[in-house]
Amino acid sequence: MAMCRGLSSKDNVCQLADFSDPMHASLPDKRQHDPTVVIVKEEVRRHTDLWGLPKVSSASMARASLLEWLNDLPLINPKCIDWLHAEEEKLCLIAQQAKDEQSVSIGNREAFEFE
Repeated sequence: MAMCRGLSSKDNVCQLADFSDPMHASLPDKRQHDPTVVIVKEEVRRHTDLWGLPKVSSASMARASLLEWLNDLPLINPKCIDWLHAEEEKLCLIAQQAKDEQSVSIGNREAFEFE
């Protein structure tokens, strides 16, 4: 999901793969979707090649700085962006299902406690 940094949803309402968003916070296993530092560094290297920029010394950059760098220089290939939009939609469905299951579970627990 590091590839999504700096990109907006199809309707330009929200950022893709924004893990501070409540929807993404409801994902059952965020570690599976939130990119590690190694992945983020590799994505920075890939973006420098795509944009034709000089190499960035990502080894000394903190994760927050790397993510900010990716936000400032998002992907520009329309085919990649379309694919990422499709992947984000899948991720949103997983998050919505987890949120719905959590609501049902809480409702069942409250009903059980009430009886």
